[in-house]
Amino acid sequence: MVLGLATIGCRKRVAAARDPALAAVAVQTSPAGRLGERYLSNLLRWSPETASALGLHAHDDRLDERREGEVRAILDEEKVFLAEVRAVESSVDPRSSDGVDLAMLAGALEADVLVREKLAPHRRMPDSYCEPLGTLFRMATNEYGTPVARARAMHARLARVPALLEEARTTLVNPPPSWTRIAIGKSRSAAEMFDTLRAFLDEALPGERVQNAKAIGDARAAYAAYAAWLESDLLPRSKGEFAAGSALFEGLLRANYALDDTPADLEALGLRVMRETEEAMGEVAKRIDPKAKNASEVLAAIKGEHPSAADLVPAYRREVERARAFLVARDVVTFPPGDDLVVEETPPFLRATTQASYDQAPPFDATTRGFFFVTPVDPTWNAEQQEEWLRESDFGDVVDTAVHEAYPGHHLQLSIARRHPSLVRKAIGPSIFSEGWALYSEELMSELGYYAPRERMMQLEWTLVRAARIVLDVGLHTRGMSLQDAENFLVERVHLERALAASEVRRYSENPTQSLSYLVGREQIRALRERTRRLEGTSFSLKAFHDRLLREGTVAPKLIERAWFGGH
Repeated sequence: MVLGLATIGCRKRVAAARDPALAAVAVQTSPAGRLGERYLSNLLRWSPETASALGLHAHDDRLDERREGEVRAILDEEKVFLAEVRAVESSVDPRSSDGVDLAMLAGALEADVLVREKLAPHRRMPDSYCEPLGTLFRMATNEYGTPVARARAMHARLARVPALLEEARTTLVNPPPSWTRIAIGKSRSAAEMFDTLRAFLDEALPGERVQNAKAIGDARAAYAAYAAWLESDLLPRSKGEFAAGSALFEGLLRANYALDDTPADLEALGLRVMRETEEAMGEVAKRIDPKAKNASEVLAAIKGEHPSAADLVPAYRREVERARAFLVARDVVTFPPGDDLVVEETPPFLRATTQASYDQAPPFDATTRGFFFVTPVDPTWNAEQQEEWLRESDFGDVVDTAVHEAYPGHHLQLSIARRHPSLVRKAIGPSIFSEGWALYSEELMSELGYYAPRERMMQLEWTLVRAARIVLDVGLHTRGMSLQDAENFLVERVHLERALAASEVRRYSENPTQSLSYLVGREQIRALRERTRRLEGTSFSLKAFHDRLLREGTVAPKLIERAWFGGH
C-alpha cells in the first residue's frame, strides 16, 4: 500500500506529512492538485529514473527497481492509488480543470498497471535494462543543481549498473527475438556514451579521476558483458510473442488516449488517409515533373537533392530559424517567454537508432532549453553508405523535420505546456497530443503556404508513413501480422528504405498504440478546430484557437473536447 494513503471509505482523514522532496513544488489545495502531489511523491519511489527526467532530483542516486518482487509491490500500490483517484474523479465535474487532471492521472495509472502486468518490461523487454543510459546522459548534459552534486549522484547510479545487469540474467524470460536484438544494439552502442560521462565527471570532480575511471569502466564492462550474454545466451532462447492482443491494445487506447474506438475503426482511418495522401502525392508529383511515371520516381529524384555531410547539421539550423521567422510573420501562435532551442549532433550512443529527435527541457527544472538532435554522417562509412544516409535527409525532409521537431511542432508545444500550473499536466503527457500536434503542425505549414512543391511532396510522404503506422500498429498487435509483412508494407507501399523500415517495425512491436497516436491525434485536433470554427463563425481566429489549445498542456484531445464542449 502506498505510504500516506488514507483508507478508502474512511470518514476521517489524517493529514500526511508533505514529502520534503517536493519542497520546491507549490502547496496544492484542489483535489486533483493534492493527488498530483502524492503521485509525484510516489513516482520518486516507483520510478526515480522517470522522476529525474521530469526534473525531480531527490532520488537521482537510484535506479528503477526491476526485480520481480519489487515490481509486484509497486503494482499493488498503484492499484490502490488508482482506486482512490477514480473515487475522487467520480465526484468532480468532468469538464472542470480538476476533472481533466483526474482523468489524466487515472488513465496514466491504469496504463502503467496494464503495462506492468501484461507487457511486463522487466521480464520481457531486455532493452528496459538499457534505460539507465539515457538517464545518465541527461545528468551529464542537462543543467540543474551543481555539477558536483550531479556527479556524486551519477557515481551512485553507475555503481548500481553491474548489479542491475546481473539481475537481468535471472529476471528476463522468453522475450520476442526482435526485442532482444534491440537491446543488443543499444548495449553495444553504450561504449561511446561512457566517454561523454567520463568527460563530465572529470570536469566536475577533477580530484577523483581514478574513482571516475573505475565507475565508468565498471559500467562500460557491465554493458559489454550484457550485450555478449544477450547475443550468445538469451537470443537463442527468445521465442516470445510480441503482439499485445486486442484486450490490452484497447485497454491502452482507453487509458492513455481516452479513446473508445475499436482497432477496426482506427485501421479504417489509416487506410482512408493513406488513399487520400497517395492521391495528393500523385497530384504534386505531376506538378514537379509532368513526365514522371509515378510519385515513386519523383520521390527518388527528390532524395538525391540533399545537403553535403559537412552542411547537414547547419542545414537543419537554418530551417529551424526559417520556420520560426515564418510563424512570427504569420502570427498564428503566441511564442512563450524563454523560448530556447539548440540544434546539435545526436549523442554518439543514440546514433544507431535516431536520425533526428527532440529532447525537451524537464518540466520541473528551471531551464527551458530544448535539444533538437540531428545524426551526422559517420565518416567511417563508405561513399555508398554516406549517400544513403544523406538521401534520408534531403532538403524536403530537412524542412519537414524542422517543422515537426521544432516550430510549430514539439519544441513550441512543449515549451508552452510546461507553463501549465497543474502538477498532473507537467508530469503526464500522452503522445496522442504531442505527436498529434507535431503532425498537425506539418499540415498547418502547408495551409499557410510554407512548402515549395518538393517540400510538400516529402511532407505528404511522411503523412503516408504516419497513416501506415495505424494499419501496422493494429495489424501487428491484433491481426497476427508478422514483422516481415509489416516491413514489406513499408517498403512496397510507403517507399521507405529496407533498413529504415526494419527499424520502424521493431519499434512498433514494442510500443502498442504509440505509433498510431500521430495521425489519430492530428485528426482529433483538426476536429477540435473545425468544431470551434463552426461555433464561432466569423469571429473565429486561428491564433486564438492555437493559443487556447496549447495552453491546455499535453492532454488527450478527447478530454479537451469534453472540457470545451461537454459530453463524455
